[in-house]
Amino acid sequence: MSTVDYGIQAVQLTADGVVTDRRSFVKQVVAFHPVSSDSTYQFYDSKTSSVSGLTPYTYEVYGKKTDVLPIPDPGVLFKQGIYVTVPAGTTITVFFEEV
Repeated sequence: MSTVDYGIQAVQLTADGVVTDRRSFVKQVVAFHPVSSDSTYQFYDSKTSSVSGLTPYTYEVYGKKTDVLPIPDPGVLFKQGIYVTVPAGTTITVFFEEV
């Protein structure tokens, strides 16, 4: 089976959604958080939606700010794909590499 190396890619979400439907490593996350309340972004190992039970990765942002979360190599592995829940009024950019 051959694979295609796309390198690092980025997807920006302003609502819950799929980042990719392929096996991938999350490399970095940037959250634009213009709201005063604290928020939690949840990352699921799923191609289509949030899944009850295990949340592989949770990212919390406190107060108004733009927050950058670098993730050490090789990144956080999502075997089925990456689905993220995004709090209302915020934006998240996910940098990832399909493997």
